[in-house]
Amino acid sequence: MAPTIEIAWLGEDLPETFLKAILAACFRLPERRQVLLTIGSLRDKTRLLPSARLLRDLRFTLYATRHTSRFLEDHGVANIRLYKIHERRKPSLLEYITRDRLDLIINVPAGFNRKELTDGYIIRRRATDVGIPLITNLQLAELFVKSIAAKPPEDLHLRAYDEYVRANGHGAGERTVRTTRPEDGATSLRPSRTIRSVHPTVVRDSTRNGRLAGECVP
Repeated sequence: MAPTIEIAWLGEDLPETFLKAILAACFRLPERRQVLLTIGSLRDKTRLLPSARLLRDLRFTLYATRHTSRFLEDHGVANIRLYKIHERRKPSLLEYITRDRLDLIINVPAGFNRKELTDGYIIRRRATDVGIPLITNLQLAELFVKSIAAKPPEDLHLRAYDEYVRANGHGAGERTVRTTRPEDGATSLRPSRTIRSVHPTVVRDSTRNGRLAGECVP
């Protein structure tokens, strides 16, 4: 069984709690706003389109592979195309998957054909090796984009647990929680479970393979 790390954080709402949780796991926020999108199926591209538009509105520079790039262009989202490894053209993914060029990769594979698996593995492996934060779960990517839009880093304040309890009039044993399980599929950062109460919110996150892609690197 793959080792798992779980982190729990408190926040006033889901975006704040989620961002605190991933920051506690040393997942770095994209300060330079350089993001690579490589999304497999048309269904997933369509679902992630509002997130891509939101990233554009937040003044992110978007990079994308062939079909993702064309899909974004067709829907009015400007991007820079990068060529996959098997295409053997420039600018290539291998040139750009470095910490001085990209600071986030959202890679959601489409299926299990040989090229898809090989390219996807190289993208994820290289991102992990050089320490670029990597998201491979569609639901998580949507939550991440919504969260960074709603909560800039300067709005993430540390508070003691007692402050949340006093501020919301709840005792330690008086909160009712509801457990939900999101879709599987991430290889680097995925929510294992979300436990919610109206005040405060608690989010539990986990990693596979014992670490997050984008873990703390000196």
